[in-house]
Amino acid sequence: MTAMSALPTMRLGEVVLATGRYEPMKAWYRQMLGIEPSLEHKVEAGVPTAGPPRPTRMCFFRMHVEHPYQDVIAIFEMPGIHGAAAAAPGLHHMQLRNASVSVLCERYRRLRDANVLPYRAMDHGPSTSLYYRDPDQNAVEIAASNFATQEEFLACLASSAYLRNPSGSVIDPESLLTR
Repeated sequence: MTAMSALPTMRLGEVVLATGRYEPMKAWYRQMLGIEPSLEHKVEAGVPTAGPPRPTRMCFFRMHVEHPYQDVIAIFEMPGIHGAAAAAPGLHHMQLRNASVSVLCERYRRLRDANVLPYRAMDHGPSTSLYYRDPDQNAVEIAASNFATQEEFLACLASSAYLRNPSGSVIDPESLLTR
């Protein structure tokens, strides 16, 4: 046994997005996540600005806490930040997981009714995913397992059908409401 194998696996703690559009980003994530920021902070005037650029405002959406772990999406307003080209290095997308397909369907309905629409919907086989763009054009995937148990989920991942087409197929998001 190596020293590394004795350590517990790390879990994702935060996804931090730098933006020049703080208010629209905060409003969009408030709508997407269905929660208020758990903390907001504005840097006071007169704070030293030497060194690398520092955020002028920040907010933290705490989605889940299981001490010592937490799931947080944070938005940092950064001076001079402008949108990046779609093919630039950086965040490809983040995935937010729902407890079930029925929860995903209800979240889709509520977002659709607020005019927040996915640009793509996929049945990947083991899971169903809806893909959205935030105001900075970051891709946000909301997903749910298509199976009730871990065993069924893993069996799907090992199936020849999934291995032939792990991307799955495009679906109409409205079809989720009639499942």
